[in-house]
Amino acid sequence: MGAGLGLALTLERSRQLLPIDRPEGVVQRFLLAVDGRRYEEAYGYFSASTKAECSFQDFYRLASSYHPYERRTLTLGQVEVRGSEATVWVRYGQDDPFADYGYQQPYHLVREEGQWRIDIAAGPPGPPTFWCPPRPLPTPVRPQP
Repeated sequence: MGAGLGLALTLERSRQLLPIDRPEGVVQRFLLAVDGRRYEEAYGYFSASTKAECSFQDFYRLASSYHPYERRTLTLGQVEVRGSEATVWVRYGQDDPFADYGYQQPYHLVREEGQWRIDIAAGPPGPPTFWCPPRPLPTPVRPQP
């Protein structure tokens, strides 16, 4: 299990990138790519199973429809590594002088071919479902009278 970082992720270009071979480095790069509207690069940080469930077109449609970091601060929090899976907590805060609002979301990652990738199936619903349309609910089967 990794230690909490409490590292503020500012989206300034002068900020040093975290190592790409660490889960928090992948999450940082993903968030910076989305902020920079480099959607193909951001999509490349998803795992194969996430890409199978979320096409680039679906990701692009959601990610490009709004700019999530305007007036927000992001902080990378606790990082937990368990073998070939990891969770990186990201706190989203509102940059508003009249309100202190924030929430945390886990980014679940898996190791694929020696690299960390953001994965939907690695844990409870988290950011990949935030960045991709939710899966349609199955149509209930109605019993025959």
